[in-house]
Amino acid sequence: MEDRHNITRDIVPGTHFVGVYDGHGGCHVSDICSERFPAIVKRQLSSTDNNRNRPNAALKLAIREVDELAGSMGIDTFCGTTVCMALIQPLERTITVANIGDSRMVLKTNGNIFALTKDHNMQHPMERTRIQRAGGVVSRDQSGTERVMGVLNMTRSLGDRSLRPFVSPHPVVSRYTIRPDEDEYIIVGSDGLWDAVSNQDAMHIVDNYMNRKYRGRENITHNVARELVNVAVSRGSTDNITAIWIGLKKYQW
Repeated sequence: MEDRHNITRDIVPGTHFVGVYDGHGGCHVSDICSERFPAIVKRQLSSTDNNRNRPNAALKLAIREVDELAGSMGIDTFCGTTVCMALIQPLERTITVANIGDSRMVLKTNGNIFALTKDHNMQHPMERTRIQRAGGVVSRDQSGTERVMGVLNMTRSLGDRSLRPFVSPHPVVSRYTIRPDEDEYIIVGSDGLWDAVSNQDAMHIVDNYMNRKYRGRENITHNVARELVNVAVSRGSTDNITAIWIGLKKYQW
C-alpha cells in the first residue's frame, strides 16, 4: 500500500487542507508528502505576506521544499508519487488546487460533475509534446500501456529524479470560486479509483448512497468514501485506492 493522504481542518483559521499522494516504486516519497506537507503549508500560509495569491504560493513552495528534501535524502531515483492537494477557504469562497500526476479532484455543482484537475498522462497532448521537445521517448509496453522512457505511465510526479526533465515535478495550480448555492461536494481520489469509476459514475455512486443512507442524523463522510472504494474494488480495480469526500454545503469532512 503506497497511497497516503492528509485531511487537516483549519490548517490556519478558515482554511482547510486535503491531499492525496499515490506512491510508486515504494512509499518513501508519498510518506514524506503526508508527513511534511501540512506543517510546510501551514508555515507558508502563516507568512506575513497574506495577499490573495498566498494559497497558490504556499502550495508551490511546499512542493518545491518536499522535492528538495526527497532529493537530499537519497531516495531511490525510480521512487515517486502523485500529488493532488487543495486549500479550501469557505468564507473566501475559494478552492486552490495543486496537481502532479494522475490522481484527480472532481466537483459536483448544479447537478453536474467536472474535474478541477487534468490527469498528467499520455492522453494529455501538451504533456506528450513537452516530453518529445525535451528529447524524451514515449514507448508502449507489452500490455500496450504508453510509458515515458519505457518506465512511467504518467508524465509528472514528485520524485523519479532519474526520469527528469521528461517526467516533471512541477504542479499545475488553479483557483476555483465556490458558488454556495450550486456547489455540493468534492471527491479526491488516486487513479485506483478513477481507473474503475468515471467522474459521472462517482457522482451517481455518492448521490445514490446519500439518498439511501443519509437521514440528517449521522456523519456520512467516511462511509461515502468507503462506498466509492468498495465500488472500484467490485469493478476489478487492483491498484491502491484512496478516496476523500468533502461536502461543501455543510463543510462536512
